[in-house]
Amino acid sequence: MHITSTIYQPHVQQDLKEATKFINDTIKQSGMNLQASLTSNNQIQLKNQDGIVVKTLSGEKIANKMNKVDLYI
Repeated sequence: MHITSTIYQPHVQQDLKEATKFINDTIKQSGMNLQASLTSNNQIQLKNQDGIVVKTLSGEKIANKMNKVDLYI
């Protein structure tokens, strides 16, 4: 099976997990009551303490920037 979309390649999945962890760490340090999570659609969602999605980040855009940008928000 040939995977044509880079978003589904294993190293990209790992990059998205690392980006989610980085965002969570940054949010925690800033004291905001938000949490980042990776969805099954390869998007990173930021939710408030009530579980309401306040922002959705495109996983594909983040994966493309992983080697070029240190801050995603």
